[in-house]
Amino acid sequence: MIIRPSPSAADVLRLEALYRLVSYLESRGPADVSWAFGIAPPYNLMGLRISVGETAAQLVVHPMWFLGPHRNDFTPFPTGEQCVYALHRLHWRDEPTGPPYAFEHMTTAGPDEILAAVLRWKAEGPRAEPTSVSPIGDDEVSWLRTLATTAAEPPEIVHEIDDTALTPDSRARLDDDLSHVSREALALHIPRDERGRPALGAYALLASYESEEELGAKQVWLAVLTPGRRRDPQVIRLAVCTLARGPYPHVWEDTRWLWDDRAAGASERERWGVEGLDVSLLGSGDRTARIRDLSGRCAAGGSLADRVALCILLQDEGRLEEAFALFGIRLADSLLRLIHGLPIAGYLSNKLPSWITFAREQLRSAAPWLMPPVLTAEAERRMALRSRPKRPPYFRLCALPHQPTASKMSLMLVAGSRDGTEPALDLEGTGWDYRLPETLWKRPLEIDLRRFGLVHDE
Repeated sequence: MIIRPSPSAADVLRLEALYRLVSYLESRGPADVSWAFGIAPPYNLMGLRISVGETAAQLVVHPMWFLGPHRNDFTPFPTGEQCVYALHRLHWRDEPTGPPYAFEHMTTAGPDEILAAVLRWKAEGPRAEPTSVSPIGDDEVSWLRTLATTAAEPPEIVHEIDDTALTPDSRARLDDDLSHVSREALALHIPRDERGRPALGAYALLASYESEEELGAKQVWLAVLTPGRRRDPQVIRLAVCTLARGPYPHVWEDTRWLWDDRAAGASERERWGVEGLDVSLLGSGDRTARIRDLSGRCAAGGSLADRVALCILLQDEGRLEEAFALFGIRLADSLLRLIHGLPIAGYLSNKLPSWITFAREQLRSAAPWLMPPVLTAEAERRMALRSRPKRPPYFRLCALPHQPTASKMSLMLVAGSRDGTEPALDLEGTGWDYRLPETLWKRPLEIDLRRFGLVHDE
């Protein structure tokens, strides 16, 4: 049990810890860095505010005391145990006045590491400036080429089908589905990592079946399971699992062409959400000229295929706001800040650069033309409910990476009104584990492979 000292006694201990740090920094830090004591965010406790020259304080240090066995088990309340320091960078939307817009955790460490972080911050400059999203590069095309090459060798598939109690009709349907699983389709579409290997611990839910037992919110699924570890046999497992649908991004029950050879002849409209798309216009050639031509056609009332083609080229160019605006989708202010390299409101980890990269990748690989119908379909579904939610339709697409907490900052597809109109993409902290299946909002892989000449029409 931790007994917290009175506020005055705690502040004395904090000041003593901060004086020790200041003595260390003054003897080793640059001359133009100044320090000031006072109540400071994000804990609103006694801290050390750090500034350079005439710039208002942009960094703040709080003493932290050891609390438990793990590296993050520290508290800002004195415990008498080991003392370290938490360094945060404070961000303002415009000028550094008033409360900070965001708190970015940089490190929790001893004096040496704090000094090193302050020097890095000083060298980088205290103000964050917006950056443009760079055009698609060779890395993305190389990854697609690696994927096409790897998928040319279908993996070994192992059946792990147990005696789950299914209804007779469901058992017959399961046996029929198992006889039509396409190794070639699975080889192309199973989740893979950046080196083209099967992603670790991934699930793809292929089809659901009716159980003879009461399962509540869960269902019996035929699922594809990738290896849990690299040292495990690198085979793909087909298994019957009892799972809740919500947390899984790969749900292929309505997109059987991704795994079922009986659906190989599905039309382009079914597979891509658009028909007549000329993928030969979407390669690595002169995008500027093609964007100009397609923009003129769309302005004159072009087809859906023209808008989709223009959207993909704008995504390749990094013009993400324009690409989503073609389908009436607004990018919220917080998301715009993030994709342009600026901090977002709230408390940030030191993984902000990875958040920026991740958000850009998700928007570049999205299919904006698929998103509005998802919201309108949800609005129609709600119309049949006896008790209708007051919040307009919304879906969680994915969480930003490196978040160990239950509530995670996530990319959300939201409607501005209850009828599903006014679609937007936003960032929201949520503990909801549901994920909208990627087939409903991501660009089909087949489009990218074809437009770069990595697969061809049969």
